Amino acid sequence: MSDMTQASLGYVGAVLPKTAFLPLFHAMASEDFALISSKIPSAYFTVGAAVTDTDEHFAQHHPKARFNDAELPLGAAAYTAVALGYIADHR
Repeated sequence: MSDMTQASLGYVGAVLPKTAFLPLFHAMASEDFALISSKIPSAYFTVGAAVTDTDEHFAQHHPKARFNDAELPLGAAAYTAVALGYIADHR
């Protein structure tokens, strides 16, 4: 696990202590993320926001995909925690 990924887990865990992490989840990132992460410390992570009805579970790019909007504030808090934590640690 990269140093940035480990730090990101710490930043998010400090702000959202009840958050469940799947640190070994692998996904394809995009070419632009690959370029950026080759230049600056980066971590790629996603926020789970599946709807509760399993009959409506579709992949994120599927036209029938639905998301639980109640998770949006938690996602915003997680990404903000990483940004502010990194800035605080690297001033």
